[in-house]
Amino acid sequence: MLFNIGKPAAEDAASAPPNEARVLNPWPRRIALAACAAGGFLYAAALPPLNIGFAAFFALLPVMVHTSLERRWYMRALGGWLWGWCWAICAYFWLREIEWFVPWLLAPVIALYPMVWAVLMGYVSRSLLFPPLIEGCGMDSRRKYLEQGPRFWRLVLMGISAAALYTVVEYTRSRLFVWNDLAVTQYRNLALIQLAALIGSYGVGFCVALVNGALWMLFFRRGWRAAAALFALAALLFFSGWCYTRWRRVPPPDAEWKVLAIQGDLSQRRHATVSEAREAMEVYRDLSEQGLARHPDADVTVWPEGAVPILYYSNLTHYNLTLRDEDVAEYQRIVRDLSFGKEKKLLFGALDLEEASLARMKKNDPPLGVTNSALLADEHGGIVGRYDKYHRVPFGEYIPFRRYLPESVIRMIDMGRDLVPGQKLAPIAELPVRNGQGRACNVRPGVVICYEGVFGYVTRTTVRHGANVLVALSNDAWYPVSSEPEQHLANATLRAVECGVPMVRVGNNSGTGIVMPDGSFAQALEVPGPEKRPEIRRGRGGRLLRVPVTEFPEHTVYLKYGYFFPILLIAFAALTLVYARWQRRFVICGLMEMHETLEREKSEKNEERP
Repeated sequence: MLFNIGKPAAEDAASAPPNEARVLNPWPRRIALAACAAGGFLYAAALPPLNIGFAAFFALLPVMVHTSLERRWYMRALGGWLWGWCWAICAYFWLREIEWFVPWLLAPVIALYPMVWAVLMGYVSRSLLFPPLIEGCGMDSRRKYLEQGPRFWRLVLMGISAAALYTVVEYTRSRLFVWNDLAVTQYRNLALIQLAALIGSYGVGFCVALVNGALWMLFFRRGWRAAAALFALAALLFFSGWCYTRWRRVPPPDAEWKVLAIQGDLSQRRHATVSEAREAMEVYRDLSEQGLARHPDADVTVWPEGAVPILYYSNLTHYNLTLRDEDVAEYQRIVRDLSFGKEKKLLFGALDLEEASLARMKKNDPPLGVTNSALLADEHGGIVGRYDKYHRVPFGEYIPFRRYLPESVIRMIDMGRDLVPGQKLAPIAELPVRNGQGRACNVRPGVVICYEGVFGYVTRTTVRHGANVLVALSNDAWYPVSSEPEQHLANATLRAVECGVPMVRVGNNSGTGIVMPDGSFAQALEVPGPEKRPEIRRGRGGRLLRVPVTEFPEHTVYLKYGYFFPILLIAFAALTLVYARWQRRFVICGLMEMHETLEREKSEKNEERP
């Protein structure tokens, strides 16, 4: 051992402790690893469909305790990986509805992120917990130090560092795959998620992780003071968010935007047959006509993403689907009929050719590519606005690094289409609406399509460019029985809170209604179903949504400054790692100096001998 360097070999052998690796009871380590796995299951239980939100306040605790007790880095890594695997295999199990093996391939990859967190946290906590002299004097000194109780400031710094490191690792993971972050576990906790308007959803996740860190402090002797300080810090964050949303100037809505939302509840039709495409036209036409007959005062009719699974402008065989020209013309006629009339409009999700392709087709040149778009038809039946999906789904809408992959690999992972991304994030149009007093108000809907609605940078950029209401068009028909639609709704809820504007959600098979700026779900489409909550029921129908719109809403702090809070946490975590490295170097230098002193004393004694 390091602290025995410089002793004679015989003296070292005589004084060496027994080999603890042989006599160590393996059951404590096994129990610790089982607790880490249980923590992962707790995290998954806090998400839909179980929605046991308070479980998230205990879910990180087993890994924190395990990393503070385990000296071996690879065992800390194993604990973090088990935690992540158990969480991911449950939270992403709905992916089996695409292919049964997908969640089993994804879960080990997602688990690498909490594994990195566990390794880093063990490294940092050891350096923060023990002073350099105690760390360098060996196991007995560390044990006595723990029996006396670590310093208050060290425990507080450990708890904050653990929460900060987790949030930074989660922020890094979300650059690749945003889904089911720690903040999402609290999407029904309206009081807590108000913090997202102030410092974003990662601030909500940090607050939850901080509570886990406070509970961790209770495992140390005299750690109750540090626990109380961390609880107070978490309460301060919560109270700050609550006060900010109450004191923020929110003027009364300038107008009520009447949206006729249509939910067709059709099966997944990426490779639709001719009869399925025609059925989709008929379903959305009939539901829209029935809705407009009941609500002739609707300002706009909205269909979900990809409502009709054919290109709007051209009959191409991109999806192995061949329609007659009159079928495509019928699709366009339906759109014109539903939007034609005084102040009536139709906003619908559609497959379309990118804008440059339309100009090329007029010159009889081949089109460039296909987009997943939202098109706005005005009262004259013409397309007056469009939004092309900006953030595509990897492997679902394009294959990353396609040009570098062999054709055999592409055939294995290709899901049938390679879409072109949009070029801008901005409101689709400016729609004048009159309020009850007859005063005009301009509604500027910012459209987000399906999965991109969970990316904070997409919704933030759209609102900063002028949108005063978000319109999320979704199609979760890939997942007809799992909890994915509710998880999608849970992830999107935080975007409305961050931006401080209402979000109109129109889904193909669930989630149709309004997410208010405080995160509550209002005016859900009610269809028959076994679920108690109407917003997660699958069914076919339509509802007039009365959306309160403020023409010029005040921007939230998150909108103004973006991801400043995760950046602060990154800086804090970096400083913590630098301090841990400096302290470790200080310990090693001290041991080397002690070794040189012992060697010098030994040499002097040998010289004094006759």
